[in-house]
Amino acid sequence: MASGELERKYDRMVEDSRLRGQAEQGRTERERRREARILPDAALLDVEGDPWVYLINVSRQGLAFFADTPHKPGVVLPISLESGLTAQAKVVDCRPEAGDPGALAGQFRICCEFNDAEEGLRFFVALNELETARLEATR
Repeated sequence: MASGELERKYDRMVEDSRLRGQAEQGRTERERRREARILPDAALLDVEGDPWVYLINVSRQGLAFFADTPHKPGVVLPISLESGLTAQAKVVDCRPEAGDPGALAGQFRICCEFNDAEEGLRFFVALNELETARLEATR
């Protein structure tokens, strides 16, 4: 898919997500990403070396997820979608997550940035398309 087409899809997806209230703009103190972050509904991720992950948010620059396994900053992880698309993302932060031990969140909050901007854009668009297809199938 040409980069221009990916950019158009990305812009449309971010706007649709904003209208649904599923996009965050701006940065918190902990956030490094400058791009809009999409709050996914039920994306399934596979992170090498981690039996359970729960996606928090994703942008074209990176993603954050809860995990049961800590991942060292600087380590590059292959992160796969259920469609089979895999992107390489470098861990930039790993913090123990305080909260209810019975909650669905894992014990660690992992923040990653994609190694390549084009790869991040492709991952973002593919994830959004998977979620859109899943939502439409339930209607």
